[in-house]
Formats: sequence, C-alpha cells, structure tokens
Amino acid sequence: IGADQFPYHTPLGSIYDSGDYEAVLNRALELSKYRELREQQERAREEGRYLGIGLAVVVEPSGTNMGYVTLAQPHEERARDMSGCTDAATISMDPSGRVTVRLTSTPQGQGHETVATQIVVDELGVPAEHVHAIAEMDTSALPWTITTGSYSSRFAPLSASAVAMAARKLRAKLARIAAHLLDADVDELELEDGVFKMRDDPENSLPLRAAAGTAHWNSSSLPEEIEPGLYETGVYSLQVTSPPNEEDQIDSSACYGFLADVVVVEVDPDTYDIRIVDYVTVHDAGRILNPMIVDGQIYGGTAHGIGGTLYEEFRYNEDGQLVTGSFMDYLCP
Repeated sequence: IGADQFPYHTPLGSIYDSGDYEAVLNRALELSKYRELREQQERAREEGRYLGIGLAVVVEPSGTNMGYVTLAQPHEERARDMSGCTDAATISMDPSGRVTVRLTSTPQGQGHETVATQIVVDELGVPAEHVHAIAEMDTSALPWTITTGSYSSRFAPLSASAVAMAARKLRAKLARIAAHLLDADVDELELEDGVFKMRDDPENSLPLRAAAGTAHWNSSSLPEEIEPGLYETGVYSLQVTSPPNEEDQIDSSACYGFLADVVVVEVDPDTYDIRIVDYVTVHDAGRILNPMIVDGQIYGGTAHGIGGTLYEEFRYNEDGQLVTGSFMDYLCP
C-alpha cells in the first residue's frame, strides 16, 4: 500500500486512515543494517552457527467498532444494527482551583491517569500537582457506554478525547464567569498560566481559581444563564465506526497504526541455548501523547513476545490436565 493510496479501503471494509508503510519498513531495514545481517548470517552458517533473522510488519487497529460483533450472527437474524466507538470522562473543580478527573477506561497500568493529567494541564493551565485523575469505574455512579473499558488501544483516540472535551467545557464555563466578573466579552479573554486576561489589556485579569471560587461560594453573583458549581462530562464518539453494510463489510476499528520489527537470534546447535543478538522496532503511531509511556509499552510488548515465544507454554498431560498452572511451571521472562 503506497503512501499516496490513503485512506486505503480493504476488501473486508476496513479503512486504513493514513501512513507511509514503505518508509517505516525501510527505516527498520536501515537501522538493523539488514543487508549486512544477511552477509553475517551466511558466514555464520558456514562456521556451523545458527543465526536467524526475523522480519514482521503489522497494521495495528485502535478503537474497536462494536458493529463487528453482529457479524457472528447470520445476516437475517440480526435484531438491530450495532456500531460505535465511544467513551466518557467527567471533570470537576473545587473552590481552590484543584481538579478531579474521573476516567471510565479502567486501565491496568497503561498510564491513563498520567496522560489525562497532561491533557487537563494543557487545557486549563493548572499545575499538574493540582490534578487528581481517578480510574475506578462505577457504572452506577459514572457515565458510561457499552464500549467503555480498557481494550483495543482505545484510550488515545477515545478516552483522551473525552477528557479534552470535558476540560474544554469546564474552561468555557470558567471563561464565561471570568468575563462576567471582568465586565468583558468571552472573546476578549485568553487563559494563560491559570489566569484569564483581557487580550488588549493584560493587566485587567482574573485568576482561574477566583472564577472557580465564585462558582462555588458566591453563586448569587452569577448571571442567571450560568449554573453554580463546576462539574462537566465529555462523551466522545468516532463517527467513522458504522454498522456492517449489506455485503458484511465493516471498518472494524477507528484508526490504524503501522510497525516493522527486525530481530536477530542465534541458537547454539549443541545446547539449544537461544540468544537475542539484536532487535529493532519502528512504529508509526500517529500523534503520541506521552513518548515515555509509549516507549514503555514497546519494551513491554517486546517482553511479552519473548515470553510467548520462548518461555510460556500451556502443557497438558494425556488426561487433559493442565500441568503448567502456576508460575512454578509457567515461566515468564
């Protein structure tokens, strides 16, 4: 698929939104010195050494479209169309200007709270230490949808967008309060370092925390159209995720990344000891929200791959009894 062919429509209905797959592959070959590796491999085998080179390329979907679930049913038995890729987030601010963000993405260590904090800091200009992100989902107390959860790489395109929407709603309300207190129009204000300032008269300003305090403890000073309190919900949905068509084609995910990996492995022909000589991975992940977290995920994915290939095995005896049921027998790197 050439860089000039995006968005690329696959036979099954997926729409690869963007990318330059050839450039990613070429970068992986360049970093790994692939041609030199093949020469090393030839020399190694002449010496009786087993040197292997593995190459993999992957189109990585993100943000599942729930509509694909209906494909498990015969066409005539589908009761209703299903589709969509949606998530929600709520954000509140106390009288001192401190923020609480509640996520519905239920992470298991992916760093969602860190990125949500980043987004709030960017949108509201508050210090990171004044933001508390909570990722404990309670469907009886928080807004949620059928697609809520932590799966299919959906945090960046969906949950992060919901956080940004909620934060922007909160900022808009605070700006209206500040404009009222400064006797100005909202369009005349800009938010800089936690302070609303008149664009043409920066000395005429109001700290964001003052606007927050007014919303909580001086509600009688607010105009009728502004409700007291600071609590907003953002619900974000990707409209590209539609139900299957008459030919059962469906875009099963919201967006698609690409990666290319090259690995060099040497196996001792006498002891079968395995040594990973080198590993190169190149990713086109679109807009990266937190490079450090992404690097950690790449290392973690590599570790999982090593584990699945070399250590971890579901073994059963002749009676069908699992004999690798604990970490005493089921090994992890």
